[in-house]
Amino acid sequence: KLDLPSDAIILVAAGRLTWAKGYEDLVSALKLVVEKDKRVYCLIAGEGELRQKLVANIESSGLGRHIILLGHLPHVEVLSLIEGCDIFVMPSRSEGTPIALLEAAALRKPILATSVGGIPELLKDGDECLLVSSPDVQGLVNGLQRLILDKSLAERLAENAYHRVLQDFTLTAQAFATNQSYNRAWQSRNGRLWRTTVY
Repeated sequence: KLDLPSDAIILVAAGRLTWAKGYEDLVSALKLVVEKDKRVYCLIAGEGELRQKLVANIESSGLGRHIILLGHLPHVEVLSLIEGCDIFVMPSRSEGTPIALLEAAALRKPILATSVGGIPELLKDGDECLLVSSPDVQGLVNGLQRLILDKSLAERLAENAYHRVLQDFTLTAQAFATNQSYNRAWQSRNGRLWRTTVY
């Protein structure tokens, strides 16, 4: 649909176009990345108050062909985008517990993200993803170039993140963890276990 070259290296980012998501940092990083590798393209799914500013920033950086703002998309289309990409990137300046990060991991995608909010608790830097500080444009550049050039690293991170999701973030795993938390609280108050069955 987007008429990208057959050898394109496709990055995907997903989230509202707001200051917290750090897309301005991503644009700055991509300017440097694309200068060295014209195969790199970034698709951003989301809508928000910074759209016009980002459009102007993208155009002034000469990246109008390489960064495509797709606007708001249905969730199933966002998942399809992630499934079809080469690298999932989350350049956030502020974050809670981003579900999109876990979805990318569940789809076995190499992930570059910033070490903010709950992100470091979800995936381990160097083992399940690459994390950089925020704001750190050069860190984003270095991380992207590592994942692009080192295919074995990208595949290892993606595989490890996938297994982390299966281990810790399925419904069963989350139900068990919640039950354990209630048990600890109940036991500390009453000195005995609250017995429940987790299916």
